[in-house]
Amino acid sequence: MLRHAFAAAFVLCLAGAPAKAARCGGDFNSFITAMTAEAQAAGAIVAMTSNFIMNNFLTYRDQRLKGFAILRGLIMFYIVCSVGLLANVGVAFSVYDQEPIWWLAGAAGALMGVVWNYAMSGLFVWRKR
Repeated sequence: MLRHAFAAAFVLCLAGAPAKAARCGGDFNSFITAMTAEAQAAGAIVAMTSNFIMNNFLTYRDQRLKGFAILRGLIMFYIVCSVGLLANVGVAFSVYDQEPIWWLAGAAGALMGVVWNYAMSGLFVWRKR
């Protein structure tokens, strides 16, 4: 049942994004600036939560958090990934200021975020006790 809900949400996202882009005249920059801060924050929280769940069940299955430790781990994961998000955006803006190529800035920011989030979540969320 849960798989069907995820599939439906994915399809709705795929269907909604082109419609929003079309309302912005097909311009990618207008599409991005039309997103509200609330939508970006909600997207970040959903991404962090789904990553936590997948990490807990797949990546760190040998150290899987159970019981009350899941809530503690999720809060720590939010904190770690929030710092990673800020680092991601900071690196992306810095690279874009130096060389205004959006995909390069996005890739540099994503790389920073991935490395930070993996290293720090392993250290603070799923550390062996």
